[in-house]
Amino acid sequence: MKHTKWMLRAVSTLCALLLLTASLASCGKKDTVKATEVVGTVDGKEVCYDELYYLVNGYAETVRAKHGEDTEAIRAELDQLFRENVLGTYAILRLCENHGLTYDENEWKDEINSSIDADIENTAAGDEDAYYADLEESGKTRRLLRFYFGVDVLYTQLMTVYPQKGLVVGSEEELTRIFREQFAHVYHLAVFEDGYSTPNATPEKLAEAREALATGQTTMYQLIKNGYTEDISDTAADGWHVVRGSADPVYEEAAFALMIGGVSPVIQSKGENNAGAYVDCYYVIQRFEMDDAYINNHFDELQEDYYGTVIAADLEEVEATLSFTSNEFYNSLDLANLQKPHESSGGWWIALAVTGGVILVAAAVILPVVILKRKHRKKNLAVIQKKAGGAHETK
Repeated sequence: MKHTKWMLRAVSTLCALLLLTASLASCGKKDTVKATEVVGTVDGKEVCYDELYYLVNGYAETVRAKHGEDTEAIRAELDQLFRENVLGTYAILRLCENHGLTYDENEWKDEINSSIDADIENTAAGDEDAYYADLEESGKTRRLLRFYFGVDVLYTQLMTVYPQKGLVVGSEEELTRIFREQFAHVYHLAVFEDGYSTPNATPEKLAEAREALATGQTTMYQLIKNGYTEDISDTAADGWHVVRGSADPVYEEAAFALMIGGVSPVIQSKGENNAGAYVDCYYVIQRFEMDDAYINNHFDELQEDYYGTVIAADLEEVEATLSFTSNEFYNSLDLANLQKPHESSGGWWIALAVTGGVILVAAAVILPVVILKRKHRKKNLAVIQKKAGGAHETK
């Protein structure tokens, strides 16, 4: 009876630990929101909180700088930006569904994993810890990462579906005609605002280079050779091609406004720097002929970009039919002060995991004690029985 009471006290202690751990786990998540909490729908599909947080977090700094202390204006613009920009992902899903492609993470699991592995290698030199630390810093959860990569994998399938269905031009002759009519072949000098790598790659030097180029005092090739550009992405040294919708609108307008041989003024635009980041930059663009040599050397890239423009046009039409429908939870949120999303299943699951460890440790202590007590009791019983037997014999 005494041992039973002792065991009951041990069990009571473990139960108390369970409740305490659950309470602590719950308190640990008080400043976060579950990543998969639904905030509304687009095209009948649920939009999760981590998508809202990531998109709003991306706009928040700029919007706050614009409106200062006017919190109502900040909330209103963040709401508008989210409602506009959340549609792109679901437009892709809708367009894919229109062509018989549906999103299922399990179905595309291998492709998603390969895409993530490649991204880790490209952006973090294969360092997973650094990659996921940056991911968390940006406000993106692992669930959202897989979702976005899954949608991208699905989108790439359209590149195969469109030619199969005859939705894009197929013959080499027709494609070449489109390349000449709809693409611009350009060279440019680029200076990125996040740091100047050479003495000649500065906004001031860029303006001087532009004047020398426009007046025929030098050539684009000579300026590139002399370090008037920071862009080293032209590995083939034969320039770039631009098609509508493929670059920053300011850059596109400047490129397509030029005649063959024409030189643009210095323009401020957005572009990808040598680290792959999308940054503010300055450009001077010169347009060249879309000749046979360039087309032959870049045929596959040109073809892919052409397909992309056709698909992008269809996506715009689909997106125009979509809208975000918020729910009560979304309407209760302060978009100017969103809490970070978390991906755990909740405090109770954490509590169970921790308490499970407590139970194992406790069992390691309790069971040996119980076993020792039982052995001791059996030993005492044996001694008593032996003494009893000896007394009987004496009698």
